[in-house]
Amino acid sequence: MNKKALYFLIVLFTCFIILITSYIQWRVKLSSFNNIQTTSVKTEERSSNEGEKVPEKLKSEITDTTNISDLLLKTANQDQVVQDLFKKRFDSGEKVNFLIVGSTYMNSGSPGYGDQLSLALTETYGNHIQVEVKALEGSSSTLVDDLKNIFNPSTHYDIVLLEPFTLNNNGVVTPEDQHKHIVLIQKKIQSFVPDSVLVLHPAQPLPNGVFYPKEVQVLREFAQSKNIPYINHWGQWVDANSAVKNGLVDDNSEPTTEGAKVWSNALINYFIAE
Repeated sequence: MNKKALYFLIVLFTCFIILITSYIQWRVKLSSFNNIQTTSVKTEERSSNEGEKVPEKLKSEITDTTNISDLLLKTANQDQVVQDLFKKRFDSGEKVNFLIVGSTYMNSGSPGYGDQLSLALTETYGNHIQVEVKALEGSSSTLVDDLKNIFNPSTHYDIVLLEPFTLNNNGVVTPEDQHKHIVLIQKKIQSFVPDSVLVLHPAQPLPNGVFYPKEVQVLREFAQSKNIPYINHWGQWVDANSAVKNGLVDDNSEPTTEGAKVWSNALINYFIAE
């Protein structure tokens, strides 16, 4: 093989090596470019998906706000101080701890007004409220003697709906002492929850009652003088002549099922506006 032929083969081999090397580099660059494009597309898709989630989050927040607004509309019939407490708890994301307490007349009827009110409150305000029901024997003196067991550091009530044993107190506890008991109860619940609210309502009216209606009137005036919310439901029990309607109390002057319904409806209407 002469020198020209050898030189030609060397040049040809060198060109072949350069061509192969250039092809390999081109493939590497092309692959890198494709990876960059793929990453960009995925990033754009992810950004797009995340962008779609933002309205859902906002929608959830709006729904929660709207829900609270709707619930606050249900407090329209309450005294302002009660409305303010509901709003304060709702705005802070806390539950309203609600206690229904009074004499065993709350269990009269099937069901009694206590259970009916408790169910209505829970169904309306859902997980924004916690309701307890306590029916006690005896008079308001009995309740005061048991205050430390009912109201203590482990029980923090925001709303206490109290039927203050006025009927049971008749002839046993004077109205003046009953009023002192109410003040003691109010101070006790506010010692644990300073902004808690006590709400009063009387027991059922009696047919042909003489002294009892006067004691209830005195109770109402006392509540007004102390700015304690008072639910006067007697108007739903009596007719145009102020006589208790037939079928609302039994022979023992205790609420029947219909009487308990009248009682609970009045309380429900106060705490839950339609």
